[in-house]
Amino acid sequence: MYRSGNPALTDATFDKRAYSDAPWWDDQESTMMSMEGTTEKTGILLIIIATTAIGTAMFMPEAGALAFFGAIAGFILAMVIIFTNSTSAPLICSYSFCQGLFLGGITWIYEQSFQGIGILAVVLTLGILGAMLTIYRAGLISWSKNLQIALGSAV
Repeated sequence: MYRSGNPALTDATFDKRAYSDAPWWDDQESTMMSMEGTTEKTGILLIIIATTAIGTAMFMPEAGALAFFGAIAGFILAMVIIFTNSTSAPLICSYSFCQGLFLGGITWIYEQSFQGIGILAVVLTLGILGAMLTIYRAGLISWSKNLQIALGSAV
């Protein structure tokens, strides 16, 4: 694949043996990534981010301070998640909450200068992610080498 210095993208991350800390009674197959599990968990995190972002942007007058807190706390949580190689649900949900605070605060700041631009950007971004998850889960797009190259290039 690609060469990267990112610790989250090492070969061990994508190796089955990297997640051998599962209890001995769990089947090795149950710890593997599946289409349903990925789309469901991403959908849950999308709901957390969207709810927090909308709440911060619409109902909080101190959105700038919350954006700063969300950025710092989100960065710290991202470093903890990456370097501990953790898949802890509370950590990842907390990261999504901080991401929502940051997005909501930044949206509010941009809304003060340019009416409608921040909300439009957040709604379109979250809408595209939701639509892609739905299309991918429905099987309208199949995973192939070309799709892998296209998404890798886009990201």
